Amino acid sequence: MAKFQIQRVYKEDWDEENSILSLNVPVFPGYYQDGDFIIGGLFSLRVTSGDGSSFGFGDKFYIPDHIHVDLTKNYQHLLAMVFAIEKINKDLNILFNMSLGFHLFNVDFIEMKAVESSISLLSGKSPPVPNYDCRSEKRNKLVAVVGGVSTGITAQSSQVLSLYNVPQISYGPFDHNLRDRVQFKSLYQFPMNPTALYQGIIQLLLHFGWTWVGLVVPDDIRGEMFLRDMTQEMANNGLCVAFAERIPEFPVEATFNNQHFMERYTFTNVSVVFGDTYSLLRFVYKLFCNMPFGNVWVTTSEWDITLLPFGQKQGYTYFGGGLSFSVHMEGIPGFNNFLKSVQPAKYPHDIFIQDVWSILFECPYLYQHRIRLLSQCAQNDSLATRALHVWDMNASHQSYKVYSAVNAIAQALHEELSLRVGEESLERGASIAPHLPWQLHPFLQKRHLVKSTGKEKIVNEKITTKFNIFNYQSLLNGIKAHVEVGEFIFESCGVQHLSLKDELIMWGEHYNETPSAGCSKSCTVGFRKTALEGKPFCCFDCIPCPDGEIANETDMDQCVKCLEDQYSNDQRNQCLPKILTFLSHEDPLGAVLISVAIGLSVLTALILGLFIEYRDTPIVRANNRNLSYLLLVSLMLCFFCSLMFIGQPSPVSCILRQTFFGAVFSVAVSAILAKTFIVVVAFKAVKPGGIFQMWMVTRFSNAIVVTGSLIQVCICTIWLGTSPPFPDMDTQSEFGQIILQCNEGSPAAFYCVLGYLGFLALLSLISAFLARRLPDRFNEAKLITFSMLVFCSVWICFIPTYLSIKGKNMVALEIFSILASGAGLLCCIFLPKCYVILLRADDNPRKKLLEQIPAIKDLTKYYQQLLAMLFAVEKINKDQNMLFNMSLGFHLFNVDFIEMKAVESSMSLLSGKSPPVPNYDCTSEKRNKLVAVVGGVSTGITAQSSQVLSLYNVPQLHSFLQKGQLEISFGNKRVVNEKISTTTLDIFNYQSLPDVKVVHLDSEKEPLMENDFVVLIVSLPDGEIINKTGSGMRNERFAEPEELKGAIIAKTHSLSELKPGFSAE
Repeated sequence: MAKFQIQRVYKEDWDEENSILSLNVPVFPGYYQDGDFIIGGLFSLRVTSGDGSSFGFGDKFYIPDHIHVDLTKNYQHLLAMVFAIEKINKDLNILFNMSLGFHLFNVDFIEMKAVESSISLLSGKSPPVPNYDCRSEKRNKLVAVVGGVSTGITAQSSQVLSLYNVPQISYGPFDHNLRDRVQFKSLYQFPMNPTALYQGIIQLLLHFGWTWVGLVVPDDIRGEMFLRDMTQEMANNGLCVAFAERIPEFPVEATFNNQHFMERYTFTNVSVVFGDTYSLLRFVYKLFCNMPFGNVWVTTSEWDITLLPFGQKQGYTYFGGGLSFSVHMEGIPGFNNFLKSVQPAKYPHDIFIQDVWSILFECPYLYQHRIRLLSQCAQNDSLATRALHVWDMNASHQSYKVYSAVNAIAQALHEELSLRVGEESLERGASIAPHLPWQLHPFLQKRHLVKSTGKEKIVNEKITTKFNIFNYQSLLNGIKAHVEVGEFIFESCGVQHLSLKDELIMWGEHYNETPSAGCSKSCTVGFRKTALEGKPFCCFDCIPCPDGEIANETDMDQCVKCLEDQYSNDQRNQCLPKILTFLSHEDPLGAVLISVAIGLSVLTALILGLFIEYRDTPIVRANNRNLSYLLLVSLMLCFFCSLMFIGQPSPVSCILRQTFFGAVFSVAVSAILAKTFIVVVAFKAVKPGGIFQMWMVTRFSNAIVVTGSLIQVCICTIWLGTSPPFPDMDTQSEFGQIILQCNEGSPAAFYCVLGYLGFLALLSLISAFLARRLPDRFNEAKLITFSMLVFCSVWICFIPTYLSIKGKNMVALEIFSILASGAGLLCCIFLPKCYVILLRADDNPRKKLLEQIPAIKDLTKYYQQLLAMLFAVEKINKDQNMLFNMSLGFHLFNVDFIEMKAVESSMSLLSGKSPPVPNYDCTSEKRNKLVAVVGGVSTGITAQSSQVLSLYNVPQLHSFLQKGQLEISFGNKRVVNEKISTTTLDIFNYQSLPDVKVVHLDSEKEPLMENDFVVLIVSLPDGEIINKTGSGMRNERFAEPEELKGAIIAKTHSLSELKPGFSAE
């Protein structure tokens, strides 16, 4: 339903130049029909070149110099007024049995003709006589004027009519500039809400995704206002103006460059055109002068895009597919039938129908005395048969406003007459006083008449603007038509609705589908827009959304971030749920690590079993076999603890995996530190007669293991008590996955555990490195040094790598570090021993020495030692006072330089039975009589037997470890080195050899202390010298008996105990 309202027009300022009018242009005769009241009409039926060649009020007829365009459709405006007046006159109740007449003029869009016609309406004569009433009845019947169709015509005519306070209702476009209450005090307009039009156009552009649009406006104040407001509204809705074209008024020659004009319309496929048919004629003319641009035009019904001016026949090629907004109208009842009945014969006094008819039906005509002769035209044709570009049977928006204006005037007259009839108590049809036009103003102002059709009247209603949207199409039969394809309803900026039937829209000859209009290509889903520097925001590049973000719509300004438990797909247009993952047993990496851990555990168990099986061998017993057992068990647990890192984390597994790993590894590294300590102390600190004995070393090594482990346990306890590990989810490390892992709780505590392990490992490394050159066939220092290098290298590399990776790879790295470091310890320390046990079991140096001796008789002289013991026991037993009438006995064994036989013999002495029973006393009297043990002849025999006897605190004496108690001599040759002032050397050699070689010692380079108990210097005949100095050291090789001939053996003695001339045969 169309809802128009009539408002008074005011404007504060108006160009004074427009008020200076010339009255020299003659007026074309009008179309007049008498009545009790006359309504004037100013219409524009054609566009001419302007002023004529004849001037003066005396000219009877005026023909323009040149007709540019015949606007035959505008003749419908005039017929709408005729139809409205006829309809009103048929209703006797409206004007109390009085009638309406009209006086209609064609002003041809010429403002001077509009002024002249207005004066004619006032004077009642054409040509006019200003300020005179030339009517015979001397009564001015003019009550109001309807017109004109453009702002210029309306403004110029209103300046004249306002002088006489004659109401004027414009049916042209609403113009805010025509609101001067002084110059245009009697002017009314049908308002249109510009905001509704702006929003309708913008919603249409948004519907089709047209963001890069050109604007075309007339070069006047109304066009500038539209350009300003529309640009702002477009920017608010994310739309950009590709160009803004201002069109000068026709027929003024355009000032813009034609090439520039063409280039502009190639910027975009869509242009919004605001203006009326007349103001855009120059624009249409320019378009027809160029090839079709293929633009889609969005406009209003005030511009008739179906018009074919300038003799054009291809208008649809240029404007086909255009969309226009028209204020919704319910239609004028009976108007269509009225149009069908219009014929020249029906209105013989209508001077305009002759010209229009000749154009519509293309009749030949001739001018006679400047008047067209239409005798050859068919007078009975119907307007309904005419094409759209010249005639439209549907009431136009302007026709509806003309019809509404006439009805508004009639309603005002009805109300004014009703008051006068009541006051004067006159009957209908009686004579009344002359009517003055200004008397209608109160009735036009006091209420907003929205619609007045017949008896229907809507008053003081909240205005809701509704637009119909039409599409310029070519139908199947070739007929061009305006087809309604949608509507737009506007109540407020927040309440609006656009409804389009896209399937009904045809886009003209240039497009088979909806055209696009954008500065840049549309960003597809998965991409977002990024602005281009120096260009409007509609010009952009498209960049893909980053990981974890999506763009599920086209042309998104920002990507949407997925939820924490979701990830973006490869196309970045959808968020998918993340997969829960962890280092599971089924995972290939997890399966490999499990296999390696189990394999290393089995290998460790086998080595442990091997060591237990060969526990009595020297290589197993060396360096405390109990520590070896402990180290193997702890390594086995280390390999097993790595399995706790595999599988879905739970509160229990998170707590145990790190703490159990730290504690078990601390035991292993502490055991290695203890073994290193034993090696160093055994060679450096343990001396015969010293305060640091072997049993003390064993206990101290056990203390190292316990203390080192307890400290780590305390660190783990504090960790669990303050901030224990807990199950956690990592949603960021791996794309598309949620990693279930253990959070350390306190990273500082975790690194304290690793730091303490590193501290123990560093101590072990330093100790083993210092002891690596100590002589012993089974010295573990070198093996421990290399193993700790491997251990430290693994964990030093672990820390930066651990900090740089995330997810389950971090767990796999820690498992690998545990397995690698444990395997390094296992392989470097124990595999060489396994090789010796399994493949070199017969590689016994002492056994090889004995095998190298040609005859056993060469060692019979050692039997003297046994005889010496028998002699000493017999001598003691003869002296009854020494043991208070008790006796000494003896139990003697031959151990054959075999350390295992020395150990076995020592156990037999303790148990009283051979073969021995460890830890049992097998004597019949159940009393162990053993008081001491004497022997053996070598350091190895002495050391191995001492380890057994020391467990039971049985004293053991040997021949050369106690300082100065025994001397062994191979002759009576005695030589004293004079360079040694603090130490005296006994030099012995074989008597049978003629040459005696003396080796001198330089005390300044290698000073010999008084209590040093072994200095062995062997000079062989071939000049080779074997020189070993130190506590309990043995020669690296054994010389053949023949090689010892001529050798010099030196032994240090305390000066206080040196007996000159002492020697033993």
